[in-house]
Amino acid sequence: MKVQILEMLILFPADFQNSNLKGAIMKCVEIESAVFEKAIFDDTTIWPENFDPIKKGAIKL
Repeated sequence: MKVQILEMLILFPADFQNSNLKGAIMKCVEIESAVFEKAIFDDTTIWPENFDPIKKGAIKL
């Protein structure tokens, strides 16, 4: 599995629509401004504290 590491990257503006974020480390600056509609993630995806990807349209598998 390819692991994506996006730690401390500034994501403004970023579009992750329909992306596969399973196993990704998404500890990014300005992540709230990114688009996650229909992006998929799993229990191994690491998000910043207090960030809810589901509210941004991502789908947990």
